[in-house]
Amino acid sequence: MFENAIRDNLTDFYSVINGQLSTSGDNIAQTPASYFGADRWHTLLQACTVAIVPLAFTILAFCLAIDLLQVYEKNGSNLDAELITITSIKYIIPFLIISNTYSLLEAFTTIINSYLKQLIAALHYTPAQTNSIVDSIMASVNQADFGRQFGLWVQTGTISLISHIIGIFIFVIVIGRLFEMALLWVISPVPMAFLVNTQERQLAFNFFKQFFALLLQGFLMIICLYLYSIVATRAVANYASAGNASLADFGTQMGSFWGLIGLSVVLVAALKSTDKLSKRILNTF
Repeated sequence: MFENAIRDNLTDFYSVINGQLSTSGDNIAQTPASYFGADRWHTLLQACTVAIVPLAFTILAFCLAIDLLQVYEKNGSNLDAELITITSIKYIIPFLIISNTYSLLEAFTTIINSYLKQLIAALHYTPAQTNSIVDSIMASVNQADFGRQFGLWVQTGTISLISHIIGIFIFVIVIGRLFEMALLWVISPVPMAFLVNTQERQLAFNFFKQFFALLLQGFLMIICLYLYSIVATRAVANYASAGNASLADFGTQMGSFWGLIGLSVVLVAALKSTDKLSKRILNTF
């Protein structure tokens, strides 16, 4: 009675396991422009150019005024054209950086993401072949009585649901990184305005560290997915090689499913920890 439902639960469960790896890897290698859409992303940047870049220029002008005042006071309240010129010239580079911040970040992110894609291609994941496992389990299910089939249907349905929930957590963590990158990207001209100011220069350096930490997090996430694929594929292979005799045992069947669920939970924890790990490596907090 429950044969088809159990088979659907098992197939869905293993599909989610394989899908977590392929989909997550593709999302990690994306940029805000590729994920949100190039047209809409550039529209957002154009709006921010009107709203945020002028604020950054205002901050830069304020820093320039403070530096000129300090030069004026150090020179005994006398105007020194040479010092004033030198002080003003050193603000040309920050002005150019602010004017082209979005373009610079896009170029740098594109380069880094090309390396991410190369890493994903090098660590190519081959989906685990689970048809034999499902067939072996179904061979024992077809011979089971009504009560055992019902119990297996409930448990496989529960595990299938849990796998989808875990998949949602993984999606949130991976896409959350893109949202954080987009937010830093949008406000990037503001910390760049403090790049020349001696007292507030650390704001610009902290921004660089946080943005680079997000790029480093992408590498760490890919490594996590690769390690997960190794242990998950090995686990599936062990279950497949166990044969019908062990798979016919109800406890062994459920233990194999819960083992993969446990590995997926470990993957979620590892992906979550890449955020703090990347920031610690770059000493952002």
